[in-house]
Amino acid sequence: MNDKQQIAEVIQNWGFWRDQGRWAQLASTFHPEGTIQVTWFSGRFPDFIAASREMRKGRSGSKHEIGGSRIDVSGKRAVAETNVHIMGRRALHGVECDLTAWGRFFDFLEKRERWAIVRRVAIYERDRVDPVTPGATVPFDHALLASMPTAYRYLGYSLASAGYKVSMDLPVDDSPALEQLHRDAEDWLRG
Repeated sequence: MNDKQQIAEVIQNWGFWRDQGRWAQLASTFHPEGTIQVTWFSGRFPDFIAASREMRKGRSGSKHEIGGSRIDVSGKRAVAETNVHIMGRRALHGVECDLTAWGRFFDFLEKRERWAIVRRVAIYERDRVDPVTPGATVPFDHALLASMPTAYRYLGYSLASAGYKVSMDLPVDDSPALEQLHRDAEDWLRG
């Protein structure tokens, strides 16, 4: 396989192995010192796996539908931006709901003995919540809901309601954080 195919496979495998709780395989998608930044976690990837294992014990799993990737390769370094659709079912104030978020994973990768991710940052675009039972309504804490970033308001609310600390400054479209991420990518590819 060429480099772009190998990179795309790493990204696809991440979603499948994360959703299936295949932790040892999931670890192979990142280099050991790699970091990840998503709504509920920011830090080293091995710590993310440990936190994901704990999260899975108390909640139903999530589903990451990994879409197409835009990949740029420069020698043994690459960046990839991949469409992702994240779905989960959880109770919000006693009402069973489906949560859906759309966004992109922005990955910095390096080829050592294999291609693997060194840094992943989630970019959120929009989200929604739908009660599973038709006609049901969620008794939201409107102050908490309003405090969440618009692009991941319902996902953030769900996580905060479950006791997770939500990152309030993740990149979203047309934000300074996203502009900085693109500058970081240019620097990464230049070495």
